[in-house]
Parts: sequence; C-alpha cells; structure tokens
Amino acid sequence: MNRRTVVGVVLTIAVMVLVLGVLPAQAQATPPTLNGQILTQNYIATNEPRLVGACNPDGTTTFTMTSNGVALGPYPGNYTEQVTATIGPQTGPIVPRPGTNPIEGSFGFHTGVVTKFEAAFTITSGSTTVTGTKHLDPNAVPVLNFPPPFTITNPTQENTGFCGEVNGTNPPEFPRDIPPVFGHFRGIDAATVSYEAIIQTTDGAFRDEGRTRVVIRDVCADILDDGVCNVPAAGGGVNIGAFGEVFASDLAAVEPYSTPGHVTGGGQVPSSTGADHATFALNAKSDGKGMDGNCNVLDDTTTVRCLDVTALVQGPGSATIYGHAKVNGSAATYRVDVVDAGEPGTADQFRIVTSAGYSGGGIVTNGNVQVHD
Repeated sequence: MNRRTVVGVVLTIAVMVLVLGVLPAQAQATPPTLNGQILTQNYIATNEPRLVGACNPDGTTTFTMTSNGVALGPYPGNYTEQVTATIGPQTGPIVPRPGTNPIEGSFGFHTGVVTKFEAAFTITSGSTTVTGTKHLDPNAVPVLNFPPPFTITNPTQENTGFCGEVNGTNPPEFPRDIPPVFGHFRGIDAATVSYEAIIQTTDGAFRDEGRTRVVIRDVCADILDDGVCNVPAAGGGVNIGAFGEVFASDLAAVEPYSTPGHVTGGGQVPSSTGADHATFALNAKSDGKGMDGNCNVLDDTTTVRCLDVTALVQGPGSATIYGHAKVNGSAATYRVDVVDAGEPGTADQFRIVTSAGYSGGGIVTNGNVQVHD
C-alpha cells in the first residue's frame, strides 16, 4: 500500500466518523442502595393490614398478609408486600404490655419463635421500580435503627410472634380497669431477615442485598361485644393494623444486574404522532461472554439508533433491555420492554423510552418479537 493509498484510507475513515458519529462512553447513572429505606402502612386505628391465620398457641401458627403503603427514604413512593410467616408454640415469655406505642409488646400473650418469614415486595418510585424477596436468616444481624413511630426498645421480642383470641377473658397483662375484651391480638417481629432486590431505572438494572426488619401488629379489640372492632364514637374498642420495616444494605454501592437472554424482533407499531405507523428492529443478547445488541426505531420524524446493551433482564415471554442510543443524532439512554405472546406475533409488544424525551411503541401490528429460551 503506497502513501497515497494510506492517506486515502485515513481520510475515508475520518469522513465515516464525521457522518456516522462516535459517542463517547456515557456514564450509567448508579442509583443508591436501599440503605435506610422505610416501608410503613396504617399505623393505628385503621382496617389494614391484617394478619390472616388461625391461632394455634400450642402448635404452629401461619400468617399471610398483604401490605400496601408509603415508601420513604432513597426510593420514596408506594409499595406492596406479600408476607408469609410461621411462629412455633407460644411458650416464650410475655413481653410487657405496650404503652403508647402499639408496635411494642405482645398485649399480654406468650410469644413463640418465628420459624419462617418469606416476603416479596415492589416499590414504585417515579420511573424506578424496586422488586425483591426476603427470607428469615438466623445469621443476619438485626437492624437496630428502627425509625419512629415504630420504636423497638425490647430486645426479647426479636424473631418472636404471638396470636391470641379473647372472648371476654382478658390477658393478665391488661389493666384491671379494662372491661372484658373480645377479638384477636396478633403480631410478628421478624428481626433477622435478609433481602435481595433488583432496582430498575431508565439507565439499567442493578442489584442490592442486605438486611431488613419487619414488625407487624393486628389488633381487633371489641369491648362492646358487638362484632365490630372499629373504635366507636363513644369509645369502647381498639383497631390497629400496623406494618413497619427498615432496610440496611450490605453493599457499599449497587451492582449492575442482567440475566442470560436473547431477544430479536422487528415490524410495525403505532406511531406516537398519529402517523401511519412506526417501524422497529431489535437484537439483544446477554450471556457468559457479556452483552451486545442494537435497535433501530423510525417514528415519523424521530429516529432512534440503539448503540449497545448495558443490561438485559429476561423472564418468561418478556424482557427489558437498557443501553445507550442516539435520538435524532443526540446522545441518550434507552429502555426497551418487549412481550413475546407467541406465534404468529399479533399480540406481541414493543415499547421504548429514551432520556431524550421520546417514547413510543405498543402492540406489534405487523411483525414479530421473539424472547428466546
């Protein structure tokens, strides 16, 4: 190759760079861990949440419940959590009756050891979704900085629970001036619980792990014996449905998260501008060698060119893909959500959201999406 040819090749490459453009590596915004995250619902005098289960103080009692409430901390918003918990024979000591804090104490009932605690939770915080699971972990260190109003001051109630029914015979710990009470008293303090969470943002998916402590109280005390535990206008009952939880991450920072997966597709979806249609093409893969892929979207006057794949989270028949893109030539990040509803693809879905403000997609009207096993 002579000098003139070398110069020509260099000039050709330079022109290609100018025409196609080369994006500098765009940093992936790293979200915070769940450290200090608080979940709380209906502290007092409400109907929810409730621990569902039949009391068996001499054997085992299993509770289930669903809590929907307020999320505070690094991911403010709303949450939902499904819990299953089991306590053993209630032969433990009676935790002193609570004062003004209904989270403390066992309301005069003997406690049993928590032998099982499992939960699945979702936190929705703006465009970020946190999903995770929890399980009882005897080796975990209890989270000590439980926030008010769920103050924990009695260490003897760690990993204990109670379930009691009262039908006019008050527990010995109740004040003597309280008339006969009817109803139920239930509670769980799951103090050593480990969690694993996936944090999905517009920049990608990340994982976090650590410890959490969950305290639940469900009290329906009916003094009037009218079958209603709601506090009447003139007094005469107590109704407490309380859920409180705090997280402590074991990681200094979240870690990128991806699953193995392979997604391909192409076709037409509704246009975001009302034009005839938008077109898309997609190929993304995540395996032991890393992640790779690209996509192209043409929607009226908007062109999106996906440059890479920074995360791919695949489940049965669906996947979410993250990466960097150019939107009409400007640097951006993207998130693509696809659904493979089976052949011939008439119910498949392709949706894209970018940090440049463009979003589009919907049901695939002509084409196909395949989420490969």
